[in-house]
Amino acid sequence: MLPVDRPRRPPLEKSGLTPARLTRAYRREGVRGAANGDWLATLDQEDRDAFRSLGQRLAWALVAHLDAADDEARRHQLTEATAAAADYGRKGASLGLSLSDVVEGFLAFRRPFLAEISGVARRRGFDAGEVGRLHDDADRALDRLLVATMAGHRTDTLRTWHEARDAPDAPDAVVE
Repeated sequence: MLPVDRPRRPPLEKSGLTPARLTRAYRREGVRGAANGDWLATLDQEDRDAFRSLGQRLAWALVAHLDAADDEARRHQLTEATAAAADYGRKGASLGLSLSDVVEGFLAFRRPFLAEISGVARRRGFDAGEVGRLHDDADRALDRLLVATMAGHRTDTLRTWHEARDAPDAPDAVVE
């Protein structure tokens, strides 16, 4: 990991961070989670597929954010990833999952993602400065995405609460 004289680090996707590689990492993590009674294992296939699709959307927007060549593209991709994270939180709330369950799911996504970008950087000979900046950028973005996930869950939970409260047959509803 000696310093390399180049204007910017190589893109992650061109360095080997492929959808197939990330999928394998998530499956390895998922198998361990399911063996421990993970909440995801209690969902039906359609709901697991929905979470998988949101996770893929989030992951590739995050990779695009980390690989973007300019600030505008970085902001755009982080906005896309943030929207996917909020959708992830809303989906969990709509299924009746607790905020703790949804955060646990997000953290299960975070671990293999960071491990894979670190592995790609190591295998492709990124220098120490590139690895440090990449990890810091990913960590900051993931923190923002976790907050978006939690906000999405809260938004859906509040919407559901208001709908239940305002329903004509709700105990405290006033019908004119």
